[in-house]
Amino acid sequence: MDGEAASLLAEIETLRRTRDGLVAEIAAAEARHAQVAERTMEARERRQSLAGEVIALCGERAALIERISTLRIAAIELEASTMAAIPLPPRHMVAPAAPEAMADSVPASEPDPVPEPVPAPPPMVPAEPVRCAPPVDDGGVARAMLAAPSGKVVASWLARARTTVKPRNDSYETGARTLWRRSEDRLRLSSSGGGVLAAVSDGAGASGLFCGAWAEELVGRLPAAPLSSIDDLNRWLDGFCLKFRQTTLAQCKSDPPKHSKFVREGSFATLSACWLSADDSGVTAHWLGYGDSPLLVFDRTGNEPELVLAHPVSLAAFDRDPHLLNWMAVPEAQRLSAGKLLLPARATVVLASDGIGQYVMLRHLAAAGRAGSAPGAALAKEFAGLAQRGEGRLATAAKAHAARPAASAAEAHAALWASLSDDAGFTALVASRCDEGLLANDDSTVIMIETERGCA
Repeated sequence: MDGEAASLLAEIETLRRTRDGLVAEIAAAEARHAQVAERTMEARERRQSLAGEVIALCGERAALIERISTLRIAAIELEASTMAAIPLPPRHMVAPAAPEAMADSVPASEPDPVPEPVPAPPPMVPAEPVRCAPPVDDGGVARAMLAAPSGKVVASWLARARTTVKPRNDSYETGARTLWRRSEDRLRLSSSGGGVLAAVSDGAGASGLFCGAWAEELVGRLPAAPLSSIDDLNRWLDGFCLKFRQTTLAQCKSDPPKHSKFVREGSFATLSACWLSADDSGVTAHWLGYGDSPLLVFDRTGNEPELVLAHPVSLAAFDRDPHLLNWMAVPEAQRLSAGKLLLPARATVVLASDGIGQYVMLRHLAAAGRAGSAPGAALAKEFAGLAQRGEGRLATAAKAHAARPAASAAEAHAALWASLSDDAGFTALVASRCDEGLLANDDSTVIMIETERGCA
């Protein structure tokens, strides 16, 4: 009996020690939990503090951009004042470059006030003339050679370019006359120094004022050397944007509503530009895009054209408000797309305003399918998703193209090229595709350049 009691007492003692050990472990775990909770709270506080700092920095950045714009305007007003005789340097202290000859670009016309639609059917409004260097032939083709610095001919190029107003145009009454709205698209196609410069600028029709004139200023003043960075873009704009404001203000000083709107909102436009040059390695395209005017490069080496470069990089960009260049604001680095590409042996470069550019992309994607390079494959996947289950205007257009694709991508390119032979052909193409629901009712501007290496 005494042995059993001793055994039970020993077992009880063991259980007590086990209990004490578990209590100690629980206490240690609770202490660790308290430490983790405290550290978590500290991390959350640090995160909130960092988020506050980020918000504050973003606010400071926005305030600085606004301040720079205000100073830019104040500089012009001071320069324009008859009481001020102090010359004001531009913001970056860089002397403005002399503009190139303006004969290569579409002449600017003074933009009209915001139109009010009327029910009468619009007559055809003639498109702005397209001027190229060298002169175009009877088929509307400009052509020349691309030579390396050594003088060796590396490639040939030929191009067509057209612009037209939207098919269902707007009109407004002024006095006893009915005036039809003119396009605010501008383009440039020129050759100099053995290279090619092509550019499209789409003046915004719903914001700002004198947007067509601002688009003309952008394409007309592009330098022969490529703009490749946000600093290049800023220095270039500083050379003429203040002068543009001063000159335009003088034109509308007798019209207080126009004057007020121009000072308050400025002028908005996209810019897509491409510089083609040759060296012993081939033809290089330096390109720049700000806004949603597409710039596309296709490889024509095979039987079917393959998309190798696209700006914008996604179709979804057409469903968002584009970020535009304005003489009164500083462009943002994250909104700028730029780069360079060694062109394939046979290539096609397309620059366009947003509506017709979107049409070119959708037409190609509907016919080409999912095959091709990375840019084309990514866009093809996005196109398929829009055509199958998308919603909105872009999805509606994608479904229309998917339902009525061209027989091949090459055929789609050939049809566009053929339409650019004269103004009537391009206007007819735009009107018919708009009626079919394949193209938005918008001003349309296209430059199409074909290059081929080894053709002397």
